[in-house]
Amino acid sequence: RIFYVDTSTQESIWENPLASCLRSVIEIGRLYIQSPSDSLFEDQKMLLWQQHQQDLENWHGPEYDAEGRPYFVNSTLGSSSWYDPRQETQYIWEIET
Repeated sequence: RIFYVDTSTQESIWENPLASCLRSVIEIGRLYIQSPSDSLFEDQKMLLWQQHQQDLENWHGPEYDAEGRPYFVNSTLGSSSWYDPRQETQYIWEIET
């Protein structure tokens, strides 16, 4: 069975990390097939961006650890990351759109 490893955190998962954004793309395609519209793709693009903005509102930082390294904290999920979540969000949004 295939698994995926985040080389920066050494965390592994079974599902492809891009699966959720690919599902979004497929769902938008299905919506278009059901109801073709000139504005559908632009409307969906704005909805996706609004969802990402809501997710980003929960992140704070950078904060700094005792060694002066910057990190980011998600107060809703109770998690932290060494990486700026805005960069990953931009990358995922570009894939989705």
